[in-house]
Amino acid sequence: MTQWVVGVDEAGRGPLAGPVCVGLVAAPQGFDVAREFAGVADSKKLTAGQREVLYSLAEECAARGEITFCARFSSHQYIDRFGMTRALERAVDSGLR
Repeated sequence: MTQWVVGVDEAGRGPLAGPVCVGLVAAPQGFDVAREFAGVADSKKLTAGQREVLYSLAEECAARGEITFCARFSSHQYIDRFGMTRALERAVDSGLR
């Protein structure tokens, strides 16, 4: 049985209005992230062009079956009704399916 390592991050938690987005990446234990995505430590420090290149690399890895990834959103209506924590949990849960 393959053991997977899952990374989760969110964006949009700070604004007063708008959706929240949760990104998930799953890779088999032992996947060499540093080799496949050399030099990446903080996506916020990357240019838009660098992010595009990394997205293409992630798509290539996913096409080879080496990783899987997705982004899921919870709307501001859902956040207003159920709260931020539940909205994040919902987004993560839907991403893991």
